[in-house]
Amino acid sequence: MQIANVDVAAAARLLAEESRSAMLTLLLDGRAHPAGVLAQVAGIGRPAASAHLKQLVEAGYLEVVAQGRHRYYRISRPEVATALESLAAIAPPRPVRSLRQSSTARRLAAARTCYDHLAGRAGVLLRDALVDHGQVAEGVVTALGAKDFGELGIDVPTLARARRPLVKDCLDWTERRPHLAGALPAALLLAFTGRDWMTRQAGRQVEIDPAGWRQLGDWLGCSGGCHSR
Repeated sequence: MQIANVDVAAAARLLAEESRSAMLTLLLDGRAHPAGVLAQVAGIGRPAASAHLKQLVEAGYLEVVAQGRHRYYRISRPEVATALESLAAIAPPRPVRSLRQSSTARRLAAARTCYDHLAGRAGVLLRDALVDHGQVAEGVVTALGAKDFGELGIDVPTLARARRPLVKDCLDWTERRPHLAGALPAALLLAFTGRDWMTRQAGRQVEIDPAGWRQLGDWLGCSGGCHSR
């Protein structure tokens, strides 16, 4: 199957293999992981994992980061993460078989990373607040937004000159509504975590305590109530 000279079927075949899908899902945390960790999460041996990783690197989905004698793998570009998140939005849910799985699912739905930006309920609420307060409008950062983001140390004009889109909608697979992706949302997540308004946990989980919500709400101008909408 080809659409506009793009081989969609080839991409689908790569993602359809369960072990590769499991490794890519782990890599949605935006970090680089060694082959041993990726093999473990996929439930396969190192030789099989190496073969799968080689295919994903050759397809341009992953890149290798070398540190001395060690090799790590990470998602090569934001478009790969966006495609995975969009597929998750239409994928059937896996059955929950333990209390731990249920708790993890709730935390991921509340706040998580989608590659390098905020997702989950918190990400959707952040998008809504930025739009409601006129900082982002129709995929464009407004003058007010540039000023407010500058107060967080984010240089919007510099980000806008990069090849990556500054801001765009990304369909959230748990909320079924868009959160924001792009260079600006990635910079916002770094700014929020740098101020301890939120904390990245193991995997993709992001924790936001009541004090963090209040500080985020004060900055957004909704008096700490943005998360309760």
